Amino acid sequence: MQTRFLTRVLPLAATSLLLSIASAQAQTAGVVSGGLSYMNESELDQDAWGADLGVDAMTRLSSGLILDYRAGIGYAESDSEGVTSLLGSLHVIYPLANGVRLGAYGDVMSFSLDDDDDVTVWSYGLSAGMDFGGGTIVDAYIGGSSVDIGGGSDFNDLIDTGLMLTYAPGTDWALYGNLAYTTSDDLDADAFTIAAAGAYQVAPDWTLFGSLSYTTVDSGGGASDVDVFGISGGAGYTFTMSNGRPLMLAGEVFYLDLDAGPGSNAKLTGISVSLTMPFGNTSGPVIPATTTAGAVKSPTHSALTSLYSTAY
Repeated sequence: MQTRFLTRVLPLAATSLLLSIASAQAQTAGVVSGGLSYMNESELDQDAWGADLGVDAMTRLSSGLILDYRAGIGYAESDSEGVTSLLGSLHVIYPLANGVRLGAYGDVMSFSLDDDDDVTVWSYGLSAGMDFGGGTIVDAYIGGSSVDIGGGSDFNDLIDTGLMLTYAPGTDWALYGNLAYTTSDDLDADAFTIAAAGAYQVAPDWTLFGSLSYTTVDSGGGASDVDVFGISGGAGYTFTMSNGRPLMLAGEVFYLDLDAGPGSNAKLTGISVSLTMPFGNTSGPVIPATTTAGAVKSPTHSALTSLYSTAY
């Protein structure tokens, strides 16, 4: 049922949202990206291939209401298993006087192995923040998440809190940061994530981008704690197509180190190639939506799903 909802209802809802935006007096800026990736896990000497399609955009309606949204679909296949991932995120923000911002958000992430049940995580909550001007925006949020495992196990008591930062003082460079904390009594676990991403337009056609992230999961019940460190770096070249639209060809290298106790370590090294088309009133340095840096730039509102979307 969850998979049917994600693959049928969500695309219709997204189409309806885009049509309503197009019919209104709105200013939209964003990117749509498609990418291919290759990964190697050195501890087990396993290889994996992946393909992703993603959208990362923001629309400001004539009423002042801001819609910040992200969607993606991906598939990765290793020597022994395939994983399909779906992501949808919408943050509705209403600016008040003096830069104050109030909002509400909803995220959904689903992933499934070829031979196993789907796992779907729903997140929802409220946000409050401040637009200080000069490209500096801070948003804090609090909400909850529920985990639906296809075999019948559900966990509904996850509490999410976090902080998101954007610092884009000009058109040449931008920095993004986020903190996220998720706790659950049912899962007997706490997760904390800190991450940062940045982009620098070194020339009109060339952009450098990268990210750093760290997540720790404290598990009770005798289970080992998990620590995950990630780093990525990439470059993109933007050229103009025959129809006058810009298109970025980008490459990214990334590294992920997972420590889950003795005998449970993983070191993942990979490379990705992507094509990204900016649309609307996009300005400044572009980060492809399907890259690791793109996931850090526009994270989900939960430490658990943020970890998965960054690693995936």
